[in-house]
Amino acid sequence: MNIQLKNLGTVNKNFLKIDGSNGNNIKIYFSYETPVSFSARIETVENIQHYNFTRQNDWSTTTGKLLNECEPDKSKRIDGEQFMRLLEDALVKFN
Repeated sequence: MNIQLKNLGTVNKNFLKIDGSNGNNIKIYFSYETPVSFSARIETVENIQHYNFTRQNDWSTTTGKLLNECEPDKSKRIDGEQFMRLLEDALVKFN
């Protein structure tokens, strides 16, 4: 397993990348300490799932800039509660 934490240039733009030995990977983008977007490839016995979700902007223009980089199409963004459920689901399946 390989885990990397990277800063994307400013204090509010960070991401965590985890590459599993089985080919699974997940990238979680954070605004400060809050996860706001993620993408993942999760292979299970049944299938391969691809995730790509970004939260709607419940904060300021600073976080909005990161969200625009992750998902420019605001109509594709989801509410925070749904986002956290999908992120948790992806992390559970990652193991």
